[in-house]
Amino acid sequence: MKALAAMNKVSLRADVPDRAVSTFADEPRIAYSLLLLTMNAIRHSPHGTTVTLSVEDDATDGVQIKVCDQGVGIPQGRLQLLRTCLDTPVGFADEQKFGFGIPIATAIARLHGASLELDSALGSGTVATMRLPASRRRNDL
Repeated sequence: MKALAAMNKVSLRADVPDRAVSTFADEPRIAYSLLLLTMNAIRHSPHGTTVTLSVEDDATDGVQIKVCDQGVGIPQGRLQLLRTCLDTPVGFADEQKFGFGIPIATAIARLHGASLELDSALGSGTVATMRLPASRRRNDL
């Protein structure tokens, strides 16, 4: 991840709690979905910007993990397609690519009873938020 960020001249930042966050999940799959989201964020961020991964733990709302970038943003009309279609071109006119990262991350979230929300606007970057419900805590099972 650091090599991809360095190659794209993007900084990485982690904003995580000092204490461990506990939830019942398939850790390799959650990590993979976060890797996909972070790679997307790095690839679509201009040089000199920062991609931030943050984790919040709330007894009521569960665990919330965000990947935030300062990239080009995603047009509103494409957000739903990106979550559901594995064969949707995700690039702009000069950059047609087929992206699998967001649909795969969405599927992994759903398998965990979680959600993956995308908030984006052109020119303002994108925030991908995975919410693992409080009912998935290890001590609740």
